[in-house]
Amino acid sequence: MNLFFKISILIVIPLSSSAQGNTLLLKYSTTYYNPNKTIYQSDLYISKDKGTFYWNNKTEERFENNGLNIAVSALDTVGTINQINFLDNEIKTSFTFGRRRLLNEAIPIMNWEFLDGTQSILGYECKKAKLKFRGREYIAWYADEIPLSIGPWKFTGLPGAILEVYDENHIVTFKCYKINFEENPKEIATENLLNSKEFISINEYISLIDNFMKSIENSIKSKLPRGARLDNFSYQNNQLELSLDTQE
Repeated sequence: MNLFFKISILIVIPLSSSAQGNTLLLKYSTTYYNPNKTIYQSDLYISKDKGTFYWNNKTEERFENNGLNIAVSALDTVGTINQINFLDNEIKTSFTFGRRRLLNEAIPIMNWEFLDGTQSILGYECKKAKLKFRGREYIAWYADEIPLSIGPWKFTGLPGAILEVYDENHIVTFKCYKINFEENPKEIATENLLNSKEFISINEYISLIDNFMKSIENSIKSKLPRGARLDNFSYQNNQLELSLDTQE
C-alpha cells in the first residue's frame, strides 16, 4: 500500500484499535535556542481526530557567561507533549516546572498568509506560508499532497501537513526528516497522562512561565563574579509565546 493511499484511508477512517497502523508518524529535527542551542528528535503522531507532538524531554541546559558554567535544571518552557484534539477543539500540553503540569486551551485561529515559492522536502513539493502567532512571525512549508491540517507544536490551519516551520529569528526550527506509519504508536500511552481535571489556563501558563524565567535569570545573575555582566541574555526573548494575541 503506497503512502498516498494510506493517507487517504487515514482521512476517511478514524483511528481505532483495529486500525492502529493508520497512525501517521512524522519525525522532526527540532532546534531551539533557549538561550543555548538544543536539538530535539521530535515525533508527531497523527490520527484522524488528533495529533500528538513529542518534543522529547530535555531536563538540563548549560549556560556559559564570562567563563562561568551554570546548569539550569528542568527547563521546559514549551511542553514535552502537545496534543491537538480536533473533535474537542482543544490543545492539551504537558510540561514541567519542578513538577509536571497540564495546560488546556482552545485551538488558536491561525490566519496564514500564502506566499510564492516552493521547495522539495522528502520528495514532496512544499508550498510557502507566513503566520504571526503570539509575538513571533513564522515561515512554514507545507505539503498539500498530505492533506492533513497539522504540523509540529501547536501549528494548524494549512491545507497540508507542515514539514518545515521556523520563526524569523530562528529561535526555533522544525524540519521533518522521515514519514511513515506506526503499528503500535506510543501516542496511545498519553491518554491517561492528559486525561485530568487539573489543567491551568493559557493566561496562567504565560504568567507562570514569565515569573519562572525571571527568577532563573535573577538566580544566574546572582552567581556571576563581582563586576561580571550578563550580556545579551534574556529568557523572555527566547520564549516561544511572547503574547496571547495570535496576531502579534
